[in-house]
Amino acid sequence: MKHTTRNRARSKRARPSARAGSARTRPTRASTTTATIPSRARGTNNREGSAAPPADPGAVRAPEIATNQASAQSNRQKYHHDRRAKPARKKSLLLDSVARRRRLASQLEKAGLGHLPPVRVSLRLFQLSVGILFFLSVWILIQAIPFKPNPYAAAFFILGLWTAVLLLVLLMVWFVFLAYLDVRTYQRTKAVEEVLPDFLQYTASNISAGMSIDRALWYAVRPRFGVFAKEIEDVAKSTISGEELSSALTRFANKYDSVTLQRSINLLLEGMAAGGQLADLLNKISMNLRETRIMKKQMSANITTYVIFINFATLIAAPFLFALSTQLATIIQDLIGTLVIDKSSSSMSTLQLSADVVSVHEFRIFCMVVLTLSAVFSTLITGTIKKGNARESMLNIPTNIAITLGLYLIATKVLSTMLGSFF
Repeated sequence: MKHTTRNRARSKRARPSARAGSARTRPTRASTTTATIPSRARGTNNREGSAAPPADPGAVRAPEIATNQASAQSNRQKYHHDRRAKPARKKSLLLDSVARRRRLASQLEKAGLGHLPPVRVSLRLFQLSVGILFFLSVWILIQAIPFKPNPYAAAFFILGLWTAVLLLVLLMVWFVFLAYLDVRTYQRTKAVEEVLPDFLQYTASNISAGMSIDRALWYAVRPRFGVFAKEIEDVAKSTISGEELSSALTRFANKYDSVTLQRSINLLLEGMAAGGQLADLLNKISMNLRETRIMKKQMSANITTYVIFINFATLIAAPFLFALSTQLATIIQDLIGTLVIDKSSSSMSTLQLSADVVSVHEFRIFCMVVLTLSAVFSTLITGTIKKGNARESMLNIPTNIAITLGLYLIATKVLSTMLGSFF
């Protein structure tokens, strides 16, 4: 009895240890999960070809879905870009037109025509081009009436004339107008440079008398200064309205393409900033400008011989020689027309003369065109040699063309009268 009781006690003592051992050996759910991860990794990296776990279908299709989404996004961006491109092009064209109008307004202001709006100027030039083309069309139709042309052919010709020639006429009108603005701007610049030394000297005298710089500039203006007086008046109005004198003078200097004016204004502004003796500075600038002008006149006088030679060759000698050539062509044409060639002569059988190869009228047109071009280029060359700038003599081009063509016509008439009695 005692023995069985002792065995039961021993079994009760052994049960907690068995339970503890089973608890130690039994893995929990978290431990099994963490333990299987390395085994899967080892299975995928095993070189002996152990089987990999089955792939997830959602993970396999994920790259395809991402690619489709990216292509759809790119298509949407391209669509929106195309929709934004059309307003951008319209905006760029609008900005270009605004920039052209601003450039035209700047050129008009430099030429002294700032009161004219650019839109009205463009409209007037277009109307002038249409008017020129209209009179040209009427003249062509009047010349074609004796030939009785086909109405459809005439209408087609007029339509082609208005579509193709209108652009050419418009370009020519704009070219002439811009050339006129350029010449006018250059003349205003030269007028400013002519009176600049006197203005600086008067300003230096006013500063020496105790005036401030702005009052000295204002009281140095004289009515004979012309364009320069108007510009200084605008500078004074700007300073009275609250603008700084330095910015007003800088805007005035940048308005003209004159190195002399810009350098003089820059020296004046530097003297004002440094606080030096402005009267002495302005006197030295004025003396330097006068010396430079005297040197240019001396150089122009030294090359007067070349200018005279060029003008004589293009305005006097060339018209006389072309008139002589025209008269010679007329005489040869008359002789060939009245000459009877004996075809039976063996010596003259191979010689064939014709009076209609080049007519005298066509040769006269050629002479007039060559004389016109010679007058234009000779005028530009003489202006460059004498004044240093071709724009200095551009206004003399119409006069020289009229002189050379007039001398050509007069010489042709005189030679025709003189040589007509001999032939």
